[in-house]
Amino acid sequence: MRFLLLSAIFTIQCSAIMPRIFNWEAQSADSQPEEILRVLQIQPGWNVADIGSGGGYFSYRFAEATGPTGQVLAVDVNAEYLAFVASQAESRGLTWIQTVQASPDNSGLAPASLDLAFCRNVYHHLPEDRSAYFAGLRPALKRNGLLAIIDYKKSGSNFAIWTGHHTEPERIQADLRSAGFALTAEHSFLEDQSFLIFKLADL
Repeated sequence: MRFLLLSAIFTIQCSAIMPRIFNWEAQSADSQPEEILRVLQIQPGWNVADIGSGGGYFSYRFAEATGPTGQVLAVDVNAEYLAFVASQAESRGLTWIQTVQASPDNSGLAPASLDLAFCRNVYHHLPEDRSAYFAGLRPALKRNGLLAIIDYKKSGSNFAIWTGHHTEPERIQADLRSAGFALTAEHSFLEDQSFLIFKLADL
């Protein structure tokens, strides 16, 4: 059943359905959202960017963790997905979620504004020069800010292995080193995905 729903991503074009599919996948047991949140240890008052927010599942969870003293930026290139997130955030009373329309090569985030930038299943969709993309994102992090990247591995058993929607963690680490980041943690509890956390390299 899970496979069939994920496969629908490649055939269903209805913008009202896609964000719900993304959210269903993000909250599934295989995705382990509770463990991801435990690792991130988001604090009240943090400013967090959910880059490639899709249907906004993690944006909502982040907003619950930051509380109204913080801010969550749901960042995506798809205006229809952002409209869905804005509607859901309003209905949930999460008024400190703000949507940000990004371009494929620019996150549109303000300098020194973020405690955490979070990218889940987005890396393989970014422009080919990913080092340049994250070098551009780097100024948006506060001095002690973190960047968390989750992406499918080719060695996984998920649909990503035959669709090309994956990036090996070694490639991610190399790209991020070139962009001025240093790896601080690598988590292995996700069966089909790598989970890497970076900080600014010059600290």
